[in-house]
Amino acid sequence: MNIWKDKNMRLILLILFAALFVVSAAILIAQMVQDRQDDEADSLAEYYATMTDDTTNEPSASSEPSTSDNVTDPSDGTTEPSATDSGSESDVPTDTEAPATDTSDTSGSSDDTTKSPSSSVTTPTQGSNKDPGDVNVTALKKANKDVCGWIYIEGPGVNYPLIHYKDNDYYLRRNWLGQKSNKGCIYIETQNKADLSDFNTIIYGHNIYSDKSRPFFGQLDDYLGGEKGKWDLKKGYEYWKQHHTVKIYTEKEVLTYSIYAVYITPTTSTTYTIGQQSKASKQSYIDYGIKNSVYDTGIVPTVNDRVITLSTCDNTGSYDNRIVIQAVLTSTKPA
Repeated sequence: MNIWKDKNMRLILLILFAALFVVSAAILIAQMVQDRQDDEADSLAEYYATMTDDTTNEPSASSEPSTSDNVTDPSDGTTEPSATDSGSESDVPTDTEAPATDTSDTSGSSDDTTKSPSSSVTTPTQGSNKDPGDVNVTALKKANKDVCGWIYIEGPGVNYPLIHYKDNDYYLRRNWLGQKSNKGCIYIETQNKADLSDFNTIIYGHNIYSDKSRPFFGQLDDYLGGEKGKWDLKKGYEYWKQHHTVKIYTEKEVLTYSIYAVYITPTTSTTYTIGQQSKASKQSYIDYGIKNSVYDTGIVPTVNDRVITLSTCDNTGSYDNRIVIQAVLTSTKPA
C-alpha cells in the first residue's frame, strides 16, 4: 500500500508534520527567551556588584517556594543524601536532628546602604577568570535578598553570585535573581550557615557540558584533566598547581581558600555530611577527602580550620557520582 496515494494518510502526515514544526518552534522561542533573560541577569549581577549609588527601588527577591527536606545537588536534579554526620559522637546530629543552623534571616538585610568600592575595583564579569578584586554584596542583596556573597576561582571561570536559601530545590532551576532557568546558579547547602562559618560548607553548581562556555561549575573537571570521564590526572595536577585558590566575597569579609582535595565520589559518601562538632568527626572528614583525592596536593587542613566542598555532576552519564573539589580557608580580610 502506498500511503502517499491515500488522501487520508497524506492529511494525517501533514497534520503531524505541522504539529512537530509548531512544537519545535515553541521550544526554540522559549530557549531564546530564557537565554536573553539569563544574559540580562548576568549583566545585572555585574552592575550591582560594583554599584556605588544608594538604590532603593531594586528588583524584589523570588517568591516563596515549598520547602524540601532533601539535600539536592543541582548537577542533574537528583536527590542527595541527608546532610548529617554519620559518626557516633554525642555532639554529632542524627538523621532526625538537623545540624546547627543560623536561625536568623541570613538571606537578606533591612539596611538600605551600599558599600562604596575602592577606586581599584574591577567590574566583575560572570564566567570570566579575572579576579573582581572587590564586590558590592550589599547591592547584590538589594536585587535578591538570598544573595550571600560572590564566589571566584582563579582560572576556571567560576565568577558568580552565591546564593543561600531554605530550600535546595528552588535555585536548582533558577538564576541568581530567582527567575526560572535550566542553568540554575551557584548556591550553598540549605543546612549550612550563609556566612560560611560551619566547619564544612557544601556549595552546589551545575556542570553544563552541553554549553561550550562551560558556565558555573562546568570547568571543575579540568582539575581531573579532562571531561566526560576521559581523565588525565597528570594534566589535572598541573592545572591545580596553576589554579588552586578560591575566593568568596561576603558583605563583611573576603575569604581565601586553598584546594586540598580533588576526587569523584558517590552521592551517598561521607563527603555530603555536615554538622561535625567533635575533633574526631572533623579529623575523620578531613582524612576521607585526602585519602580519596586523585593526587597529593600537600595541603592538609586541621580540625581548627574551615573547609568548603564544591559539588557538581561528573559528566560520565552516571547520576550516582559527583566531582568534588575541597578547599581549606587560609586567610580572611575585611570587605
